[in-house]
Amino acid sequence: MKKLSLFLFFLGLFSASESLRRQFRPGFINGTPLRDHYAKQFIDPDAYTDCLNNPEKFNVKRFNFTQPLDHFNSSETRKWSQQTQWRNDTFKPKSDGDIVFLLIGGEGPAPLPWMCFTSYTWSQLAVEHGAFMFQLEHRYFGTSVPTSDMSVPNLKWLTTEQALADFNAFIPAMNKMFNFNKPKWVAFGGSYPGTISALLRMVYPNITNGNIASSAPLWPKLDMWGGAHCVDMYPYTANSSSSIENPDVVNTINLVKQEVAYYLTLAGPFGGSNGMDTTPLTSMDTTIKATPLILIFGFVLCFVKLL
Repeated sequence: MKKLSLFLFFLGLFSASESLRRQFRPGFINGTPLRDHYAKQFIDPDAYTDCLNNPEKFNVKRFNFTQPLDHFNSSETRKWSQQTQWRNDTFKPKSDGDIVFLLIGGEGPAPLPWMCFTSYTWSQLAVEHGAFMFQLEHRYFGTSVPTSDMSVPNLKWLTTEQALADFNAFIPAMNKMFNFNKPKWVAFGGSYPGTISALLRMVYPNITNGNIASSAPLWPKLDMWGGAHCVDMYPYTANSSSSIENPDVVNTINLVKQEVAYYLTLAGPFGGSNGMDTTPLTSMDTTIKATPLILIFGFVLCFVKLL
C-alpha cells in the first residue's frame, strides 16, 4: 500500500508538471513569443497599433523591389514584387564607409514594429552606430508572394537558394539606389532568418561585412520537431492573419491533419475554432482534470499510512 500511495503521489506531481508545461508553452506568454512580449513592455499599445496602420509616422517607408521568379533559369522571365521597408532617421553618413543594417524577413509578414521602434536590440544598435535600416520580406510571405496561388507546382521557387539570391540581388541594388559611400552591410536574423543570415555569409561572402545569426538552426535534421511546433503555433487558415489565406492551403492542411489523426489513432480529431488546434497529441484537458484526483488520492493514502 505504501509503495502504491507513493507511486500515485509522484505520478500526480509528474502529471501536473507535464500538463502545465504543455499548457503554458515555454518561450510564449499568452501566445506571444517572449521577445515580442518583453519588447511591448517598452512600447505604448496605441503607438504599436498606429505603427501597423501608419508606419510613415515613425519614419518607416515602404516600396516594392522587383525580383526575378527564378534567379538561376534565364528562360524564366517572370518577375514579382518584394516588400521593402526602410528608415534613414538613424543614419549618419561616414567618410570611411556608411553602415547599413538589414533585417531578414522570415516565415511570415515582415513585422513593421521591428522598424518603427528602437526598443529592439538591432534598432538600438542602428541608433548607436548611425546605420541605415532595411527590412526585406521573405518570398512567399506577407505581400511578397511571387505566384498566383500556393499550389504545389508553384512552390518550386520557395527554396533557400532562391531566398539567398533575393538578398544578393537586393543589396547591390540598394547601394546604387541610395548612393551609399563604401557601404558596410550587416544582416540580422533570428531562428530561420538567422539561418539565412549565416548562409548569406557563406554563399555570398562579398555583399555583407558581418552578419548576426541569433538562435539559428544550422544542422539539418530529419525530424525538426521544433519547426513543426512553430508551424502549429502559426497556422495558415482562412480566419488567421497569416500571409497565406488560400482555401487550397487550408484544405490541404486539414486533409493532412485528418490523415495524421487516423494513422496515429488519436482519441479525437484535431479541432479548433480556426481549423487548427495547437493542443499536444495527448489530451491536455484529460490530464489536467485527472491530476488533482491523483494527487489527492496519493496524499490521502500517504497520510493514512503515517497514522
